[in-house]
Amino acid sequence: MISLKNLFLAIFASAALVSCGDDDNGSGTGRTNLAETLNSNGFTTFKAAADLAGVGERLTGSTKFTVLAPSNSAFDQFLLESGYSSIDAVPAALLREVVLNHFISGDVDGQALVTGYKKTQAKGSASTTSTLSVFINNDGSTIKLNGVSTITTADLRASNGRIHIVDRVVPMPSVYTHIQANPAFSSFAAALQTYSSAQFAQTLSGNGPQSPYTVVVPTNEGMNNILNTLDVDNYSDIPEANLTKVLNYHILSTAKLYSVITDGPYATLAGQNFTVQNTGGGKKITDTQARVANFTGTTTRDIIASNGVIHVIDNGLLPGL
Repeated sequence: MISLKNLFLAIFASAALVSCGDDDNGSGTGRTNLAETLNSNGFTTFKAAADLAGVGERLTGSTKFTVLAPSNSAFDQFLLESGYSSIDAVPAALLREVVLNHFISGDVDGQALVTGYKKTQAKGSASTTSTLSVFINNDGSTIKLNGVSTITTADLRASNGRIHIVDRVVPMPSVYTHIQANPAFSSFAAALQTYSSAQFAQTLSGNGPQSPYTVVVPTNEGMNNILNTLDVDNYSDIPEANLTKVLNYHILSTAKLYSVITDGPYATLAGQNFTVQNTGGGKKITDTQARVANFTGTTTRDIIASNGVIHVIDNGLLPGL
């Protein structure tokens, strides 16, 4: 009888623990807010940066956010690499965007961090209405953000959201950052790197006089179509002047969201136009060789960078060479 009584009590206690856990997962009862959770887990530099940037109220309010929280050492490394002695030395406007680049709206758990794009709360020069995109690359064992930061611990819960710990400050993505980070753009990235003297890395990483840019990035298959059309095996088989012209033909010197791309010709950095037409089933581009490229799905349009916007197309474009 005593054994049966002890067994009953053990089962009752286990059921009570599961019940409390389920209630907590649903309501957040007993959890601290994001600000308190950051401080209690030692992420004091990021918390201080959020307060200094004037966005600390997002950590304490009722609106739910997912925070990509760099460790103190990670934030110190960012300051060192950026040439700042402390967070107080970072220009206020820049610090605000750096911090907001670690905020995602809503409560996004680790299982939802699949390969693709999500919006942060930060803004760049490309759009006053659309916030920056963060590229998530989940290979099943590692989750990387913008090709640089790795999530080391996921799903630290708070009453008003959750925290994913990252080992480096998530970079404010330039157009070049996004092209480099996404394996689906590896062929276009390789083409950009073929001739260093063309300086595509510097151009698409910066905020030069022709920025913010719109870059229509072909899929890897689309870039292979260029090689096949030109009857070459590698990008290095294309003379530098011609490859530079081909790549510039995919770049506009103004940022255009998909919604404002209308029918008509568009001047590219190659000095030649391509033409956009809305077919009713989506927009397509026709190049100088009458070759057609379609804008791909909705998740690969309006990839926002700090200095431009990317739209993915299913075929490479060719100017007159």
